[in-house]
Amino acid sequence: MLRTCILSAAALGLATGAAAAEEQELRFTLVITPVEEAPLPAAAEGQAVQASRSVGVATFEDGRTAFKEFVFLEAGDEESGELTGYSTYTFEDGDALHVKFTGGWSPDGLGGDYEVVSGTGAFADATGTGRFDAIGDSWERAMLLDGSFNLEVPDS
Repeated sequence: MLRTCILSAAALGLATGAAAAEEQELRFTLVITPVEEAPLPAAAEGQAVQASRSVGVATFEDGRTAFKEFVFLEAGDEESGELTGYSTYTFEDGDALHVKFTGGWSPDGLGGDYEVVSGTGAFADATGTGRFDAIGDSWERAMLLDGSFNLEVPDS
């Protein structure tokens, strides 16, 4: 009886077209630059707080490119601090990933983590995480980073 129930449930899942998720790892290099920066009152002496809007271009290992727009808050000093914000990566075909990020900087470098919030097109209903890390001191008004997303995208 139990075996019949399990087989019936499996057949029902196949008959109703239960969607499986495709796992994707997207690795990229990113150049970013600030567009607008607004200093805010500091919470503590010696700390700077700033809201920023920035843009960039990500080049993915598979040859695709995406325009990145993002906003974030940062708080800290020259030595260390933290940041949090939201990004949209829009690919040339219009597909997009919307992600939240948290991170910070220290004498060891700048980096952080992504959490996928939503997506459109090929990334509709995507979930996942990711990582970004600065690659040295790039330029005065731009920064070079390595990044990756580990996604689960439902089959359509």
